[in-house]
Amino acid sequence: MLDGSRRSRGPAIVLVLVIAFASSGCRSPEQKFRAHMERGQLYRQQGKLNEALLEYRNALQLNPKSADVNFEIAQVLSADQKYSEALFYYREAYRLDPKRLDAGMAEASLLIIASPDEAKALIDEVIEKNPTYAPAHNRRADCLITKQDLDGALAAAQKAAELDPADPIAYVLEGKTYDARMQLAETAHAQAGGPLPDNALYSSALEAAGANVPAALYAARASAHAAAGNAPAAMEDARLAMVHEPTRAEFANEFVSRAAATGHLDQASQELGELRAQGKLPPASQEALARVYVNLGRENDATALYEQILAQPEPQNVAGVKNDLAYLLARTGKDLERPLHLAQEAQAQLPQNPDVADTLGFVYLQKRLYDPAVRQFEYAISLAEASNQPTASFPYRRAVALEKAGHRDEAASAYEKALALAPKFPDAPDARSALASIKAYESAQR
Repeated sequence: MLDGSRRSRGPAIVLVLVIAFASSGCRSPEQKFRAHMERGQLYRQQGKLNEALLEYRNALQLNPKSADVNFEIAQVLSADQKYSEALFYYREAYRLDPKRLDAGMAEASLLIIASPDEAKALIDEVIEKNPTYAPAHNRRADCLITKQDLDGALAAAQKAAELDPADPIAYVLEGKTYDARMQLAETAHAQAGGPLPDNALYSSALEAAGANVPAALYAARASAHAAAGNAPAAMEDARLAMVHEPTRAEFANEFVSRAAATGHLDQASQELGELRAQGKLPPASQEALARVYVNLGRENDATALYEQILAQPEPQNVAGVKNDLAYLLARTGKDLERPLHLAQEAQAQLPQNPDVADTLGFVYLQKRLYDPAVRQFEYAISLAEASNQPTASFPYRRAVALEKAGHRDEAASAYEKALALAPKFPDAPDARSALASIKAYESAQR
């Protein structure tokens, strides 16, 4: 019976192998290409960006001249905030198929901040090819806002709304144009010609969007509310933008800023915490939650969250996370070698950032390496002054390091500089007390 059963399985096994071979090894390159594309789309819908990218790259190897696969790779890279790489593939998709106007617009969107003139030239080229393509007029409005050509931006946004009245983005950009005008005006009404038309523009946009309101619309209306002095409404719209698109770190950061301005950091902590518990908060947005914890005095929670962000396979903004974590760890005064390494790594990646330079100085100060601390704080001060953003805490910490090193005269001058920059900065009482002690000591020595 045993031998017979073995013999009876032989043909079945062969048949299975033949079927498997026919279904995989014998597929044409076109069939393999479509299979990779379909799997890539499925992974992307599931939020599995690395897996999607692998499938699309496999498809690209089979057909490197496909504009579609280049565009899909760019979309995945852009979703993963790898914008410089995405730019290449958008550009390649548009080069391979000049009719892919969406690829040209996506490329222009990435260029608007870094190279607005190049972006405008590309957008104008698309409009010349298809003057009725509404997204191109939207992008032109966005680009002209960046270039502060507000009349041109308004005309472009209105043209987009005329071409596609159902597209809420045109109304958003029209609202952003008014925002920009108000920000440039000496007063909110002087150049804008009256209050920001929230009800007209943003209500039209919300009505056009229906159930699919884009997060950018809420973000734009938040800016409008803020410009009009309605801080609570600005915070609520910033919250809605974040809830609608929690993967966008800029929306999380904006919500935190609005919450801080209105004294609602507890609410920000709760909202962000719930999104994180649901698995909807990416590492870049988790940083915003960690900063909320810091501002609420929950430094242990912030430290634990920063550690978890760094432990993830591909954390974003690694230098910023290392810097913030180094500062928190240094504040404890324990195991200072690790915060020293973190701060040094952060500065190596962000050598022109004054806050990062200050953190390394603070670590030196905690380690009682006073001379290196003084030099590091001087570097932080020079960076802040070069960017026209002098900060009182930098000369204050330099003063502390100088005093610890026994340089009382220089320390007194540094304390005075800090107080002159900001008489009410958080460490001002300590600065005044230290300065008074130095002067009392000098008086006693005379």
